[in-house]
Amino acid sequence: MVTIGMDDERRRRKWLGSSLFIGRLRGAGKFGRMIMRWLVWSPIRLLFCSPLSVHHRAPLPREPVVFVANHASHADTVLLLDVLARGRPLAVAAADDYWFKDRVKGLALAGSLGAFPFPREGARGLRRTEELLAAGWSVLIYPQGTRGGGKFRSGIGRLAAAGAVLVPVGVVGTRFVLPKGATWPQRHRVSVHIGEALRVRDAQEAVRRAEEAVAELSRDPELGAA
Repeated sequence: MVTIGMDDERRRRKWLGSSLFIGRLRGAGKFGRMIMRWLVWSPIRLLFCSPLSVHHRAPLPREPVVFVANHASHADTVLLLDVLARGRPLAVAAADDYWFKDRVKGLALAGSLGAFPFPREGARGLRRTEELLAAGWSVLIYPQGTRGGGKFRSGIGRLAAAGAVLVPVGVVGTRFVLPKGATWPQRHRVSVHIGEALRVRDAQEAVRRAEEAVAELSRDPELGAA
């Protein structure tokens, strides 16, 4: 893991803040994401993540929520933005040390997907998530921290303990669209399963329940196991 130093963090916050982010996305970013969604991401989803089926266990809450999903492929974000961002502003937590090391790539990701830098270590990513929730944004987080497996990390529990509503999401089929290490996607059937909202103020219990719910929804036996 790469721990971001304070000087690097200040510089990163400065250029992000002057462009698209200071705890929230600016209007220009919203317009850019709308254009990218209709001209790029939705056509890509239609081409490769198809046929698509979406299943809701319960109506989504009206207030901003934290969507917690399993993560098997870079195709997950394009798919989930198309499904979850309908009628609500949605920001995506993206690994700081992978996506935002390069200024141009970071700006492109923020502008086109609504992504924000989420360090794998420390509390800065959680603070940014809380700022976005307070500003009316929902946030998509992959609590495994990487593609392709692993148990949920504890950060979503801290968000839940502070009052955040967690909505578990299971994604099925994207690992065949764009497997880890692949350079070109392939068309494959995918499905998105959205569970009932979790309002749990105990951090450990929130992580356990979210992980078990996503394991059931995604049919991933590695999640939620003792």
